[in-house]
Amino acid sequence: MKLIKKSCKYIDITDVKTILPHVEECLRRHKRRRSMRRMLKETFAYDEAAYQRILHSDEETIWTVAEDIAEYIAVTIKHRCIPYFTPVAGYRYDQTSGKTRLIGCETALQQFYDYVAVRSCQEIWDRRLVLQQCSSIKGRGQLYGVKLIKSYVDHDNQAATYARKHHQRYSRKCKYFAKLDLKKCYPSIDKALFLRLFEHDCGNSDIMYLWREMLAAHGRINTSEPYTGLLIGALPSQWAAQFLISFAYRHAMDNPAVKHMVVFMDDMLLTGSNRRKLKRAIEDLIVYMRDNLHMTIKPTWHIKRIRDEPIDMMGYVVHASGKLTMRARNFIHSRRLLLRAQRMKRMPRRFASRLASFKGFYIYSDCYNAARRLHAYQAFARAQKVVSKEAKKKCRCTTTASREKSTTRSCQTARQMST
Repeated sequence: MKLIKKSCKYIDITDVKTILPHVEECLRRHKRRRSMRRMLKETFAYDEAAYQRILHSDEETIWTVAEDIAEYIAVTIKHRCIPYFTPVAGYRYDQTSGKTRLIGCETALQQFYDYVAVRSCQEIWDRRLVLQQCSSIKGRGQLYGVKLIKSYVDHDNQAATYARKHHQRYSRKCKYFAKLDLKKCYPSIDKALFLRLFEHDCGNSDIMYLWREMLAAHGRINTSEPYTGLLIGALPSQWAAQFLISFAYRHAMDNPAVKHMVVFMDDMLLTGSNRRKLKRAIEDLIVYMRDNLHMTIKPTWHIKRIRDEPIDMMGYVVHASGKLTMRARNFIHSRRLLLRAQRMKRMPRRFASRLASFKGFYIYSDCYNAARRLHAYQAFARAQKVVSKEAKKKCRCTTTASREKSTTRSCQTARQMST
């Protein structure tokens, strides 16, 4: 009988030293939130002076506070008494996609538990998630995924050129492609199914208890109907979704008709050499995901030829020649901002932030002529200078205000002592 090798067996999340780096990471990333400030004052009895030192990245204070929070988390996990969290959710309209989503907002204390739950399972993520999943993992973002697709197309072109030069036959692996999109990815995920598959890999009872409690909190949001899926905006949700999608990736790549597959969030790109075989493989993947993962793929997918229509994904467009350009919508928006910037004598901070956000599209795509005609790099440098100046001014004002508060309090204390 073959033994199942489980992960995370020797990770003790009831030990303060084990979870302290995860707590410290969460504290640094979310220290400016009002909920974090309120939690430190009400739950852990820290005063305003200590919070101001955390804001100004005082290392000693940050590690002291993180150690206190880690001790509290370790004790609650050990004695199975994690607080009863109830996240708040609301519908928000996304202007980029035109969709209205139910976004959750967790308490500051629950976010610390989320970081401990996710970061302590690094062995499972390294084992399950593949290199072609371009989300959730640091260093595997939008640009990583686009470069991955471009490398497949470039390698295809090089192999085809070599075969033509040496009078050999070669079937292009990126000749046909199809983009699949999951229908309501987070809300439709079966939490019981995820926990069952996750327990197959995880050999740690404390981690399993923590994950059950964190996912159970997602069903307590303020909706008229019972919410059964994962909560958008929670850290464990994206890792749980990618964990399930990794099973779909392995099932798709077992089919010889699928040559490449790239996953970005809930979007999937599949390429192949034969249209008919690729269509059968996609239909088989749809059935597998519906029956085994309880996830539904939208019926809007179509198989296209890369020579006729380039691959449009992650904000960029990969052409059959290997050329990389930005999406038409992004180019139109950036062009309008660049033309407006040329007419401005003084650039407002909000406008500068919008303009600077498009810099990466011009740097990493083959848009040299457009950037030269629009004087893009000069405008981006000007916008970044405005943003940097405003950030320094804000930091200086915050420091001055905190000093005035501390001076006022010390004077009040001295008066009370003298009276």
